[in-house]
Amino acid sequence: MNRRQFIHASALLAVAGGSPAAGESAAGLVELHRLGKGGLQPHVALGSDGTLHVAYLDGNPAEADVRIVRRGRTACCLTEPARVNRTDGAALAIGSIRGVRCAVDARQRLHWVWNGSRRAVPQGPGGAPLLYTRSDPGGLNAEPERDLKGPSVHLDGGA
Repeated sequence: MNRRQFIHASALLAVAGGSPAAGESAAGLVELHRLGKGGLQPHVALGSDGTLHVAYLDGNPAEADVRIVRRGRTACCLTEPARVNRTDGAALAIGSIRGVRCAVDARQRLHWVWNGSRRAVPQGPGGAPLLYTRSDPGGLNAEPERDLKGPSVHLDGGA
């Protein structure tokens, strides 16, 4: 098991609660899934309907894309990756930048936030933006991303 697989397995274990429910065996509790193209810094969110959402970065860490895969409660495998960002290479995952974060609200809409790269659109006055987008109510398509940083010049911590 390489580091990327270990991190993904750890995230799935955390979402699964870490131990089997009463009467269940531990078999199948942790599953390994490849995140295609060497997925970087996965972040897991669990919807109230039991759907597992895994957001991650893909490609060059200096100019990555945000991807999302899902697995329904009764599904056997992850969906094909879908790109969240509209501009190629809009995400950054270098140094202390920790990639994309994903959350699911009560209406099952997905929300993503990430540090933008030099290729990201829009760009704020201070350079690298802090980008946010959310899905449509069905959770399948993302709205155009927007910069949360506003007129601030410095971003400390970001996503």
